[in-house]
Amino acid sequence: MPRTERLPRYVASFVDNRGKRRYRFRKAGCEGGYFQSHPNSAPGKAEYAAFLANERPKEGERRAVIPGSIEDLLIRYYSSTDFRGRAAEVSLSKRRAVLEAFRAKHGRRLVRDARYDKLDKYIAEVAVQTVDERGKKIGGPFAAETARKHLTKLFAYSVKLAWRNDNPMSFVDYRPAKTEGYHSWTESEITRFRARWSLGTKPRLALELMLWTGKRRGDAVGMGPQHIEAGQLVGRDQKTGKRWSLPIAAQLREAIEAMGKSNHLCFLPSNRGRAYTAASFGNQFKDWCRQAGLPHCTAHGLRKAISRRMAELEISNQGIKSVTLHSRDEEVTRYTAGADQKRLAQSAINRVSEWEVSSAAEDARQAKVGRRGK
Repeated sequence: MPRTERLPRYVASFVDNRGKRRYRFRKAGCEGGYFQSHPNSAPGKAEYAAFLANERPKEGERRAVIPGSIEDLLIRYYSSTDFRGRAAEVSLSKRRAVLEAFRAKHGRRLVRDARYDKLDKYIAEVAVQTVDERGKKIGGPFAAETARKHLTKLFAYSVKLAWRNDNPMSFVDYRPAKTEGYHSWTESEITRFRARWSLGTKPRLALELMLWTGKRRGDAVGMGPQHIEAGQLVGRDQKTGKRWSLPIAAQLREAIEAMGKSNHLCFLPSNRGRAYTAASFGNQFKDWCRQAGLPHCTAHGLRKAISRRMAELEISNQGIKSVTLHSRDEEVTRYTAGADQKRLAQSAINRVSEWEVSSAAEDARQAKVGRRGK
């Protein structure tokens, strides 16, 4: 940023991991946010005025929590075992985000007045995907399904507290249309990405790391040399808390060594020299995919690809779960749905065919032995 550029008070400037200059408003007591236009331009000044006008009440001026309100219920729910269960903090933060979005709109309403039709309307609104000022997608069918699940549990808790006799969310039947979820990379797509990004590049290491560990983005971005012990990659799953140990595939080892020596504590440092967040890595990897001519591919799709590969090689569900750390066979089934059906069917039919030929030959041999006995 040029030294002569003067920005309004509470506005900071920085370059994001894509090399784009961004402007952010931050002021205690106000809702912060990013500018869509330069803060000194006419549209930017209008945005600045809007940020200032959105000032929240000071700490001492906050309104008291209304007894029996949604807000009151949430405060109690957050400290309960119903909310926490055995979930990791990363999962709890996602749950809170869903519930806080609901609190922002309906927190002052009384729990006893919650009606099915109003809740159904809220879920329908969440199901409509929008894009915020930063270009981030908000809402959508699966966001609505997640909101439905968490609100159902919230109102079930209100029944436990005897605040209600029924759960109004039990009547909300919204379900998103079934999809295959994230695209599972094919072998030709993996080859194409490798052709675009050679060994010694960060995108290539990212692909090999995701593909040969089967980890989620949040786990992959934190992996570094310190996680290598006795020739194995070791760590603890961020979401489930499970410890894991994986051999380092030759392809992954080659990609790590091709990057040369580094003082970083992670294999994939961002352009700022720090570890990516899961979200920023996902966005960055999506850009690398676009540059490779694969706009439909994602980092998470590589987790599905290694599952597909193992399924095609007829590795058991138990073996697949040892890599992906899924808990249930149903979860593995979702990930291996992209397995090569033609190849598996050919293997199955060939085995049955060979059995029939072998069985017929054995029957003929037994019949021949019988005739000789006579």
